[in-house]
Amino acid sequence: MAPIVSNPVMVDFPGDIDYIPLVRKFFANLINAHDFSRRFAFRTEIIIDELCNNTIKFGKPRIGESIKLSCDIQNDQIVLDIFSPRSMGVDIIKLKKAVEEKSGQKVAYESELERGIHIIKILCDDIQVFDKDDICIRVIKKREQGEEFVSLS
Repeated sequence: MAPIVSNPVMVDFPGDIDYIPLVRKFFANLINAHDFSRRFAFRTEIIIDELCNNTIKFGKPRIGESIKLSCDIQNDQIVLDIFSPRSMGVDIIKLKKAVEEKSGQKVAYESELERGIHIIKILCDDIQVFDKDDICIRVIKKREQGEEFVSLS
């Protein structure tokens, strides 16, 4: 397989739940086109769905505010970054706490946010929260060992 030149694709979409299926499918098709398996693409769709839903539900975007989702496809992994404006009022302390919870623990979820973050953590290899100009959640999902390659071309 030829090396993939990393070239992130970013989508800027309104903070409305109705856009999530379109964004999710767009990135799944993009990932499939880069010789990742359908299983990998499906799991990535779940991650994207949870990221977008949590950002919209718990960020409560105002009319006109948008969310940005970036996907950087590399040879052995993808890197997803979702950016939400600070003005959305995300509880960054609660978000960081949910991300830092140890996987494998039995967790009593206080909120849907924590449940969504836990689902993402199960499906990905790394998750981080950055709090600068915008709030960014970065998710890294590596190609699975022995994964079958299915090309759509």
